[in-house]
Amino acid sequence: MHNATALTLPAREIEAIRLGAALHDIGKITVPDAILEKPDKLTPDEYAIVKQHCDSGGQICKRVPFLRVAYPIV
Repeated sequence: MHNATALTLPAREIEAIRLGAALHDIGKITVPDAILEKPDKLTPDEYAIVKQHCDSGGQICKRVPFLRVAYPIV
C-alpha cells in the first residue's frame, strides 16, 4: 500500500503526488550539461544556476495542462 493511499487521500491528490515525484527534477533540463556533469565543486554562479531548476520545473509543469496538478510539488 502506498503512503498516499494509507492516508486515504483522494485519487486526484494521489495522482498529483505521483506526477510530482516523477517530475521533481524536470527543471534540470534547463541546466547546461557542463554544469550537471562537472566532476569538481561548482562555483557559486554554477550552484545558483542549479538551484533555479526547481522554479524552471514548476514553470514547465504550469505550461502543460495535464501536469499543472504537479506544479506545487515540483
